[in-house]
Amino acid sequence: MKIVVNDANILIDLVKLQLLPHFFGLGWEYHTTSLVFDELFEDQQEAFSPYQDKGIFFIADFDLNFGFLFHGIGNSLLFLRHNRSTAPT
Repeated sequence: MKIVVNDANILIDLVKLQLLPHFFGLGWEYHTTSLVFDELFEDQQEAFSPYQDKGIFFIADFDLNFGFLFHGIGNSLLFLRHNRSTAPT
């Protein structure tokens, strides 16, 4: 399965909670955009380097045309987004 993380808070939480080895140990392929990734501090970005080196974490260049950034990554996508609401609606 291929996972698209489209909210920087997900990546930030993974680093802060020291969950990166568990997250990337699931055996999936992870994608995000440069726009999302650039929201992380440099030390947080560096925590993802081993997973980029292993070829399981990919950062797509942000494209305003959005002609879709994730072209070619297949049909099995799961988007991860941080839930900002604190109260049920």
